[in-house]
Amino acid sequence: MKALRILLTGGGTGGHIYPALTLAEALKEQRPEAEFIYVGRATGLEAEVVAKSGMAYAAIESGGIAGLGAAARLSGAWRAMRGVFQARRIMRLWQPDVAIGCGGYVSGPVLLGARLAGVPALVLEADINPGMASRIAGRWAAGVFVSYAAARPYFPAQTPVFALGMPVRRAVLAVSREQGRAAFGYGPEERVVLIFGGSGGAKAIHAASVAAARHLLSQPQVRVLHAAGLRYYEQVRADYAAAGIDLDKPGQLQLVPYIHNMPEALAAADVAVTRAGMTTLAELTARGVPAVVIPSPNVARNHQEANARLLAEAGAAVLLREADLSGEGLAAAVLGLLGDPAALAAMAAASRGLGRPEAAQAIAAQILSIVAKGRS
Repeated sequence: MKALRILLTGGGTGGHIYPALTLAEALKEQRPEAEFIYVGRATGLEAEVVAKSGMAYAAIESGGIAGLGAAARLSGAWRAMRGVFQARRIMRLWQPDVAIGCGGYVSGPVLLGARLAGVPALVLEADINPGMASRIAGRWAAGVFVSYAAARPYFPAQTPVFALGMPVRRAVLAVSREQGRAAFGYGPEERVVLIFGGSGGAKAIHAASVAAARHLLSQPQVRVLHAAGLRYYEQVRADYAAAGIDLDKPGQLQLVPYIHNMPEALAAADVAVTRAGMTTLAELTARGVPAVVIPSPNVARNHQEANARLLAEAGAAVLLREADLSGEGLAAAVLGLLGDPAALAAMAAASRGLGRPEAAQAIAAQILSIVAKGRS
């Protein structure tokens, strides 16, 4: 009997890549003999991240189509078609038992290549309003895994859809509140506000955070940990300086380009201020971190607002739209939570109620069941 071979794909952002790698770890735990290969773009973020994991990697071409001009759509479609045939060749050479697409432009060509090669395809889709690649592949997929049942209507009735949550890194769950606070030098009674907009940053969040800083820092027990992203770090630092906040002196506010130990930061936080990518929200809810979520309006299908609305309606987050965002409004939302322990505790409980900390293990078990049926 040949070893179980699993092909993974997904790219463009960490929200597509890290769940795939977390899922691979869960699959490996349940089937130690399994072999993996990751298919992505040669120059995509996935190539850099997967290389650090040590997993085998194969590159194909791919390109975006949605939301672009005519020339860009034509170029993207041409690269995507080339990617389909490159992916099909990888399927024939590597002969996987299953191909799992985790979102991003590269998933479409890979999953279509799998179909042409006769390889069963599965879809892992984080967002409530699924991406184009997931929707198309969902028409022939052997199964689709979504965060919540609210995504079910976007897929054909005959497609098996499993609402099991999104894979969350075990490190996110393993760190205690005390360990997280010790990592950043916070005391047990201090109130920690974690601000981040993803690895690339979020200009509107950073501007509002600078404007809110005077209000937040007027409270002696408040501590702010602000990750600006490499793209915006110098500008945000200059904006804080212009606002009269000296970042060179140890104090209530820490500004960093990137938080490499995010599990510790999440463990330390009383409130998070962030975008509404579902991978981020999955980590927040797995830990039960109350949040002020500001969906990006610059994403396809405005899918982040659907993600944020689900949390807000459950009482797990405060939703602030970017069009309505201001420093005063952000400060009022954060301080309103910090100043009301009962409301903060209720929001934390609602967040935990939405969390699926064991999602990776549950999804892995279901995938292996589907593969076993296909091999029998």
